[in-house]
Amino acid sequence: YAVLSYVWGPGEQPTLSAENVDLWCSEGALQQHVDLPLTIKDAVQVVREAGMQFLWVDALCIVQDVDEEKALQISQMDRIYSRAILTLAATEG
Repeated sequence: YAVLSYVWGPGEQPTLSAENVDLWCSEGALQQHVDLPLTIKDAVQVVREAGMQFLWVDALCIVQDVDEEKALQISQMDRIYSRAILTLAATEG
């Protein structure tokens, strides 16, 4: 899998929540969301062109509104990033 490290930026950011977890975890979820930030869209394209199948994005892979779950996942980010085959990094600008 690949991971994306990026600055969320201003404005609305699509995130995983307890309410929408079924939607985001369904097959083809990214194709259904045309409102994704360009950073995520670009990362998806790079990952596909690299022949990879999975992309880990914190905003979409960590339930953002369940504090216990969020704390657990954040505590494991070093493992998530260190086991990735590819890390994409993006900055504002």
